[in-house]
Amino acid sequence: MDHPHYLKLEFFNRMAHLQADTTPAWGVMNAQEMTEHLSLIFKVSSADMVFPIITKEEDLPKYIAFLKSDKLFRENTKAPVEIIGETPLPLHCENLADAVTKLKESVENFFTYFEKNPSERTAHPSFGLLTYDDWLVLHYKHTIHHLNQFRL
Repeated sequence: MDHPHYLKLEFFNRMAHLQADTTPAWGVMNAQEMTEHLSLIFKVSSADMVFPIITKEEDLPKYIAFLKSDKLFRENTKAPVEIIGETPLPLHCENLADAVTKLKESVENFFTYFEKNPSERTAHPSFGLLTYDDWLVLHYKHTIHHLNQFRL
């Protein structure tokens, strides 16, 4: 899988079919909330936002094993409540189109960050410190999960 190609092009080709009123197959987020959620995770990967690692050190190997596997996130897999709470975060964008534009910026910033800092590791609250390659896989799995949530 060419993860950079997917994240820069294929992902957004599929996102182009998302409508503000698209009903998710599962979960509580609407289309804009999901889009802003994805943008936030890209910001975490490029250290524009920092959250503490909440997974116990002894549990991190099983998270990394999942990341290195071919397994995808299951339907209704929830993000850490300790980080984002029980309900979707407040919206920051005017509309879905604006949220998609911000998501594209976050994706571009992710690639730029690691071009400038190729050996850097940044913290994911559940998966711990991740390299660029780790983040590519996590972003792939995470975006596929949410595309499937909205049948894209």
